[in-house]
Amino acid sequence: MNKKLLFVIGIILFVAIIMIASRLINTPSPYLTSDNGQELPTEASIEEGFMEAEKLINSRAPIKIDDETQLNKALAGPGDLMTYYYSLTNVTIDDVNPTAVLEDIKPKLLASLCKNADMQPVLKAGAKLVYVYSDKNNEDVGRIEVVEADC
Repeated sequence: MNKKLLFVIGIILFVAIIMIASRLINTPSPYLTSDNGQELPTEASIEEGFMEAEKLINSRAPIKIDDETQLNKALAGPGDLMTYYYSLTNVTIDDVNPTAVLEDIKPKLLASLCKNADMQPVLKAGAKLVYVYSDKNNEDVGRIEVVEADC
């Protein structure tokens, strides 16, 4: 699972880099200013970054994260939503307790996302990240949704 988290962090950093590059290129700025003076990306700039990440992931998918996990695809949108689709490659839904699997993954995922300085503005601006998990037979295991309030 640690390799999976590192991959997720890499994708998140990729999105942040795209948003920063967009900020440098576009005028007017695709950012809003929050009450504390922090620049927050607009929904349009978030969507643009997510679409670029989707293209990159899907051009390389399926991506083996570790011996148990594979990233099958990503889907950007609508708006400031990004959805990642994973398979747990060694188990069937009958082999696992879906609630326990998600309860194991979610704290690690949140720790990674919420400590990432590049993702904080994206989440504060209203982005929603969804992680959908299925078993090796493509049966639904569950999903984890992340928004700013989770941090």
